[in-house]
Amino acid sequence: KNTQSPQGGEATCMISTGANVKIQKCKFTLEGQNKTSGGYAILVAKDSVKVEIKDSTIENYRYAIYVQPTSGEIKITNNTLTNLNTGIGIDVRQPNSTPDANYPLSGEIKDNKFNETQIKTQFLFYGESFEGDFDFADHQESQQGQEGNGGGNGGGSGNQGLLE
Repeated sequence: KNTQSPQGGEATCMISTGANVKIQKCKFTLEGQNKTSGGYAILVAKDSVKVEIKDSTIENYRYAIYVQPTSGEIKITNNTLTNLNTGIGIDVRQPNSTPDANYPLSGEIKDNKFNETQIKTQFLFYGESFEGDFDFADHQESQQGQEGNGGGNGGGSGNQGLLE
């Protein structure tokens, strides 16, 4: 249990560039009076190789999981994210470039439970928010199919990332 909220841009658990990490059956709980400010429970640094976060609980943070741009594999499954009503559950950011640049080519976000979370999952190059499961390979195929028809959604929104 943590009693001090991470500041903006900081996290309780920092996963470094080039990491191959599995976080399983962990509990991240923030205790304290100030629940509306601060950083993340888990921050995945740019260009991680493989990150799997499963069967874990994150509660009382402003933001739960933030993934900076990577072409690696990202799996976020079967987690419980609760009391994040001022922030975002799972946030996957991408650079401002073509829709497929550095987008994870494999992995999935599925079977996560969200309680009192305002935005459950978002992918900010495309400006999309999702309520349910997500498979990166399926999304890649659908985006490539749309390129002839004007490209992906919300192309300008990627420049509004919290960590650039």
